[in-house]
Amino acid sequence: MRIVCDTNIVISALLMDTSIPAQALTKAEAQGVILYSDEVLEEIAAVLSRPKFARYIDEDDIIGFLARI
Repeated sequence: MRIVCDTNIVISALLMDTSIPAQALTKAEAQGVILYSDEVLEEIAAVLSRPKFARYIDEDDIIGFLARI
């Protein structure tokens, strides 16, 4: 199964690991292949680099997450 997730789902899953988006992303990873366009990957990286997210996630976690996807 191929699955597409938008940026909001991915960001929410990363920031809140027990959230519904996190559960959905985990299930999607287990049951299929998640497809990301270059534009979505760029948007995820841009959103996560915003200063307001610095208090929730550090740069190493962002790099690791982006490498994972």
